[in-house]
Amino acid sequence: MSGIGTGPKRLCVIHHSHTDIGYTELQSTIERWQVDFIRQALDIIGDDCSPGFKWTCETFRPVELFWAEASRAERDRFKRALHDGRIGLSGNYLNLNELRDFRGLKLMSRRAADFGREVGSSVECAMTADINGFGWGFSQALYDEGIENLFTCIHTHHGMYPMGKRHVAFWWETPGGDKILVFNGEHYHYGNELGLVPGAVSSYIIKDECDAAMIFSDHWRVAEIRIRDFWNSFVRPTIRLIPSPSWRPVCAPTTPPPMRPSPPVSIGGTPSTGMFARSK
Repeated sequence: MSGIGTGPKRLCVIHHSHTDIGYTELQSTIERWQVDFIRQALDIIGDDCSPGFKWTCETFRPVELFWAEASRAERDRFKRALHDGRIGLSGNYLNLNELRDFRGLKLMSRRAADFGREVGSSVECAMTADINGFGWGFSQALYDEGIENLFTCIHTHHGMYPMGKRHVAFWWETPGGDKILVFNGEHYHYGNELGLVPGAVSSYIIKDECDAAMIFSDHWRVAEIRIRDFWNSFVRPTIRLIPSPSWRPVCAPTTPPPMRPSPPVSIGGTPSTGMFARSK
Protein backbone atom coordinates (compact mmCIF):
# COMPACT_ATOMS: atom_id res chain seq x y z
CA MET A 1 0.00 0.00 0.00
CA SER A 2 1.71 3.16 -1.19
CA GLY A 3 1.73 6.54 0.47
CA ILE A 4 1.87 5.47 4.13
CA GLY A 5 5.60 5.49 4.76
CA THR A 6 8.10 2.67 4.98
CA GLY A 7 7.88 -0.43 7.10
CA PRO A 8 4.92 -2.56 8.14
CA LYS A 9 1.93 -1.00 9.89
CA ARG A 10 -0.72 -2.52 12.12
CA LEU A 11 -4.35 -1.43 12.05
CA CYS A 12 -6.24 -2.60 15.14
CA VAL A 13 -9.87 -3.46 14.53
CA ILE A 14 -12.44 -3.88 17.31
CA HIS A 15 -15.05 -6.41 16.23
CA HIS A 16 -18.44 -5.85 17.83
CA SER A 17 -22.12 -5.35 17.14
CA HIS A 18 -23.86 -2.08 17.88
CA THR A 19 -26.54 -2.08 20.58
CA ASP A 20 -29.62 -0.14 19.45
CA ILE A 21 -32.56 -1.22 21.59
CA GLY A 22 -35.88 -0.42 19.94
CA TYR A 23 -34.50 1.84 17.22
CA THR A 24 -34.38 -0.45 14.19
CA GLU A 25 -36.72 -3.20 15.47
CA LEU A 26 -38.86 -4.17 18.44
CA GLN A 27 -36.92 -4.31 21.70
CA SER A 28 -37.63 -8.01 22.12
CA THR A 29 -36.37 -8.75 18.60
CA ILE A 30 -33.17 -6.76 19.10
CA GLU A 31 -32.49 -8.55 22.37
CA ARG A 32 -32.80 -11.95 20.67
CA TRP A 33 -30.42 -10.83 17.94
CA GLN A 34 -27.86 -9.56 20.44
CA VAL A 35 -27.86 -12.87 22.29
CA ASP A 36 -27.43 -14.69 19.00
CA PHE A 37 -24.49 -12.43 18.07
CA ILE A 38 -22.66 -13.65 21.17
CA ARG A 39 -23.38 -17.26 20.21
CA GLN A 40 -22.07 -16.58 16.70
CA ALA A 41 -18.91 -15.03 18.14
CA LEU A 42 -18.36 -18.12 20.30
CA ASP A 43 -18.78 -20.33 17.23
CA ILE A 44 -16.20 -18.29 15.31
CA ILE A 45 -13.80 -18.38 18.26
CA GLY A 46 -14.16 -22.16 18.36
CA ASP A 47 -13.44 -22.43 14.63
CA ASP A 48 -9.88 -23.51 13.91
CA CYS A 49 -9.97 -21.36 10.77
CA SER A 50 -10.23 -18.13 12.81
CA PRO A 51 -7.34 -18.30 15.31
CA GLY A 52 -6.93 -14.53 15.67
CA PHE A 53 -10.58 -13.55 15.98
CA LYS A 54 -11.52 -11.47 19.03
CA TRP A 55 -14.95 -10.11 19.94
CA THR A 56 -15.90 -7.18 22.16
CA CYS A 57 -19.32 -7.04 23.79
CA GLU A 58 -20.06 -3.35 23.30
CA THR A 59 -22.58 -3.23 26.16
CA PHE A 60 -23.29 -5.46 29.12
CA ARG A 61 -27.06 -5.94 28.69
CA PRO A 62 -26.70 -8.54 25.88
CA VAL A 63 -24.22 -10.47 28.04
CA GLU A 64 -26.72 -10.46 30.89
CA LEU A 65 -29.45 -11.77 28.59
CA PHE A 66 -27.16 -14.42 27.12
CA TRP A 67 -26.06 -15.60 30.56
CA ALA A 68 -29.66 -15.94 31.75
CA GLU A 69 -30.51 -18.48 29.04
CA ALA A 70 -27.12 -20.05 28.29
CA SER A 71 -26.53 -23.72 28.95
CA ARG A 72 -23.69 -24.81 31.23
CA ALA A 73 -21.63 -25.69 28.16
CA GLU A 74 -22.22 -22.22 26.65
CA ARG A 75 -21.28 -20.54 29.93
CA ASP A 76 -18.08 -22.56 30.06
CA ARG A 77 -17.23 -21.58 26.47
CA PHE A 78 -17.89 -17.93 27.24
CA LYS A 79 -15.72 -17.95 30.37
CA ARG A 80 -12.93 -19.75 28.54
CA ALA A 81 -13.06 -17.15 25.75
CA LEU A 82 -12.90 -14.36 28.34
CA HIS A 83 -9.89 -15.85 30.10
CA ASP A 84 -8.15 -16.46 26.75
CA GLY A 85 -8.63 -12.82 25.70
CA ARG A 86 -10.92 -13.77 22.82
CA ILE A 87 -13.97 -11.93 24.19
CA GLY A 88 -13.97 -8.58 25.97
CA LEU A 89 -16.55 -7.21 28.41
CA SER A 90 -17.77 -3.62 28.60
CA GLY A 91 -18.71 -1.74 31.75
CA ASN A 92 -21.34 0.20 29.81
CA TYR A 93 -24.77 -1.35 30.36
CA LEU A 94 -26.53 0.21 27.35
CA ASN A 95 -26.00 3.21 25.08
CA LEU A 96 -27.96 5.78 27.06
CA ASN A 97 -28.42 9.51 26.75
CA GLU A 98 -27.17 12.02 29.31
CA LEU A 99 -30.50 12.22 31.19
CA ARG A 100 -30.04 9.02 33.23
CA ASP A 101 -29.46 9.88 36.89
CA PHE A 102 -26.35 8.94 38.85
CA ARG A 103 -28.07 6.26 40.94
CA GLY A 104 -29.25 4.44 37.82
CA LEU A 105 -25.86 4.70 36.13
CA LYS A 106 -24.11 3.41 39.23
CA LEU A 107 -26.45 0.41 39.57
CA MET A 108 -25.97 -0.53 35.92
CA SER A 109 -22.19 -0.16 36.07
CA ARG A 110 -22.14 -2.33 39.20
CA ARG A 111 -24.02 -5.13 37.42
CA ALA A 112 -21.29 -5.33 34.81
CA ALA A 113 -18.50 -5.15 37.39
CA ASP A 114 -20.13 -7.79 39.61
CA PHE A 115 -20.47 -10.15 36.67
CA GLY A 116 -16.79 -9.74 35.82
CA ARG A 117 -15.83 -10.62 39.38
CA GLU A 118 -18.18 -13.62 39.31
CA VAL A 119 -16.55 -15.12 36.23
CA GLY A 120 -13.00 -14.16 37.19
CA SER A 121 -12.48 -11.50 34.53
CA SER A 122 -12.39 -7.94 35.88
CA VAL A 123 -14.16 -5.27 33.86
CA GLU A 124 -11.73 -2.38 33.39
CA CYS A 125 -13.10 -0.75 30.21
CA ALA A 126 -16.41 0.63 29.01
CA MET A 127 -17.38 1.02 25.36
CA THR A 128 -20.16 3.21 23.99
CA ALA A 129 -21.52 4.00 20.55
CA ASP A 130 -23.80 6.35 18.68
CA ILE A 131 -24.83 8.72 21.44
CA ASN A 132 -24.36 12.44 21.85
CA GLY A 133 -22.98 12.82 25.33
CA PHE A 134 -22.86 11.62 28.92
CA GLY A 135 -23.94 13.06 32.22
CA TRP A 136 -20.93 13.95 34.34
CA GLY A 137 -21.94 11.32 36.89
CA PHE A 138 -21.23 8.58 34.33
CA SER A 139 -17.51 9.07 34.88
CA GLN A 140 -17.89 8.64 38.64
CA ALA A 141 -20.18 5.62 38.27
CA LEU A 142 -17.55 3.90 36.15
CA TYR A 143 -14.63 4.84 38.38
CA ASP A 144 -16.38 3.70 41.55
CA GLU A 145 -16.74 0.21 40.06
CA GLY A 146 -13.09 -0.03 39.00
CA ILE A 147 -13.80 0.83 35.35
CA GLU A 148 -11.10 3.38 34.59
CA ASN A 149 -11.08 3.35 30.75
CA LEU A 150 -13.76 4.57 28.33
CA PHE A 151 -13.62 3.93 24.59
CA THR A 152 -16.10 6.04 22.68
CA CYS A 153 -16.66 7.86 19.42
CA ILE A 154 -19.11 10.45 18.31
CA HIS A 155 -22.52 10.65 16.72
CA THR A 156 -21.95 13.51 14.31
CA HIS A 157 -25.60 14.12 13.41
CA HIS A 158 -26.11 16.24 16.52
CA GLY A 159 -22.69 16.74 18.11
CA MET A 160 -19.06 17.05 17.18
CA TYR A 161 -15.69 15.95 18.48
CA PRO A 162 -14.59 17.04 21.98
CA MET A 163 -11.94 19.74 21.85
CA GLY A 164 -12.40 19.75 18.07
CA LYS A 165 -10.20 16.67 17.66
CA ARG A 166 -10.66 13.06 16.61
CA HIS A 167 -8.49 10.18 17.80
CA VAL A 168 -7.51 11.87 21.00
CA ALA A 169 -6.96 10.53 24.50
CA PHE A 170 -7.68 12.64 27.54
CA TRP A 171 -8.32 12.35 31.26
CA TRP A 172 -11.93 12.95 32.27
CA GLU A 173 -12.10 14.29 35.81
CA THR A 174 -15.02 12.92 37.81
CA PRO A 175 -17.19 14.92 40.22
CA GLY A 176 -15.19 13.34 43.07
CA GLY A 177 -11.83 14.45 41.65
CA ASP A 178 -10.87 11.03 40.28
CA LYS A 179 -10.12 10.48 36.62
CA ILE A 180 -10.73 7.95 33.87
CA LEU A 181 -8.82 7.62 30.62
CA VAL A 182 -10.97 8.32 27.56
CA PHE A 183 -10.18 7.58 23.94
CA ASN A 184 -12.46 9.34 21.47
CA GLY A 185 -12.42 8.06 17.92
CA GLU A 186 -14.21 8.42 14.62
CA HIS A 187 -17.83 8.38 13.52
CA TYR A 188 -19.34 5.09 14.62
CA HIS A 189 -19.61 3.64 11.10
CA TYR A 190 -16.12 4.55 9.97
CA GLY A 191 -14.78 1.00 9.87
CA ASN A 192 -17.47 0.11 7.37
CA GLU A 193 -16.59 3.14 5.24
CA LEU A 194 -12.97 2.02 5.13
CA GLY A 195 -14.06 -1.08 3.22
CA LEU A 196 -13.33 -3.59 5.97
CA VAL A 197 -16.78 -5.23 5.93
CA PRO A 198 -17.99 -6.80 2.66
CA GLY A 199 -21.58 -5.80 2.00
CA ALA A 200 -21.49 -2.88 4.45
CA VAL A 201 -19.26 -0.38 2.62
CA SER A 202 -20.69 3.13 2.30
CA SER A 203 -19.75 6.78 1.80
CA TYR A 204 -21.50 8.50 4.67
CA ILE A 205 -18.58 10.59 5.94
CA ILE A 206 -15.88 9.95 3.34
CA LYS A 207 -16.25 11.63 -0.05
CA ASP A 208 -13.54 10.52 -2.44
CA GLU A 209 -12.85 8.82 -5.78
CA CYS A 210 -14.55 5.56 -4.73
CA ASP A 211 -17.69 5.50 -6.84
CA ALA A 212 -20.81 3.39 -6.32
CA ALA A 213 -19.57 0.60 -8.62
CA MET A 214 -16.38 0.19 -6.59
CA ILE A 215 -18.19 0.42 -3.26
CA PHE A 216 -20.65 -2.32 -4.19
CA SER A 217 -18.29 -4.65 -6.05
CA ASP A 218 -14.69 -4.21 -4.84
CA HIS A 219 -14.48 -3.52 -1.11
CA TRP A 220 -10.76 -4.42 -0.96
CA ARG A 221 -9.95 -1.71 -3.49
CA VAL A 222 -11.97 0.73 -1.37
CA ALA A 223 -10.02 -0.42 1.68
CA GLU A 224 -6.69 0.05 -0.08
CA ILE A 225 -7.52 3.65 -0.99
CA ARG A 226 -9.22 4.71 2.20
CA ILE A 227 -6.93 3.06 4.72
CA ARG A 228 -3.95 4.68 2.99
CA ASP A 229 -5.62 8.09 3.15
CA PHE A 230 -6.72 7.52 6.73
CA TRP A 231 -3.25 6.47 7.85
CA ASN A 232 -1.74 9.54 6.26
CA SER A 233 -4.21 11.70 8.20
CA PHE A 234 -3.76 10.13 11.64
CA VAL A 235 -0.67 8.69 13.31
CA ARG A 236 -2.51 6.21 15.55
CA PRO A 237 -5.64 4.66 14.02
CA THR A 238 -7.89 2.26 15.89
CA ILE A 239 -11.00 1.36 13.91
CA ARG A 240 -14.37 0.04 14.98
CA LEU A 241 -16.29 -2.13 12.59
CA ILE A 242 -19.87 -1.19 13.35
CA PRO A 243 -20.13 1.85 15.55
CA SER A 244 -19.09 4.79 17.96
CA PRO A 245 -20.73 7.74 19.91
CA SER A 246 -20.60 11.41 20.43
CA TRP A 247 -19.87 13.38 23.41
CA ARG A 248 -19.76 16.54 25.44
CA PRO A 249 -16.90 15.89 27.86
CA VAL A 250 -16.34 17.42 31.24
CA CYS A 251 -12.64 16.94 31.77
CA ALA A 252 -9.72 18.51 33.52
CA PRO A 253 -7.43 20.60 31.28
CA THR A 254 -4.60 18.11 31.58
CA THR A 255 -2.22 16.89 28.91
CA PRO A 256 -3.43 13.56 27.53
CA PRO A 257 -1.02 10.65 27.49
CA PRO A 258 0.33 9.68 24.08
CA MET A 259 -1.40 6.85 22.24
CA ARG A 260 1.38 4.74 20.76
CA PRO A 261 0.44 2.42 17.89
CA SER A 262 1.97 -0.99 17.52
CA PRO A 263 4.93 -0.14 15.22
CA PRO A 264 5.06 -3.28 13.27
CA VAL A 265 -0.97 -2.36 6.87
CA SER A 266 -1.82 -5.78 8.60
CA ILE A 267 -5.30 -5.87 10.13
CA GLY A 268 -5.59 -7.52 13.51
CA GLY A 269 -8.44 -7.90 15.96
CA THR A 270 -8.08 -6.54 19.46
CA PRO A 271 -10.40 -6.30 22.45
CA SER A 272 -10.88 -2.78 23.77
CA THR A 273 -8.84 -3.69 26.86
CA GLY A 274 -5.81 -4.33 24.66
CA MET A 275 -5.90 -0.84 23.24
CA PHE A 276 -5.81 0.77 26.69
CA ALA A 277 -3.01 -1.53 27.78
CA ARG A 278 -0.91 -0.16 24.93
CA SER A 279 -1.83 3.45 25.68
CA LYS A 280 -0.57 3.55 29.27
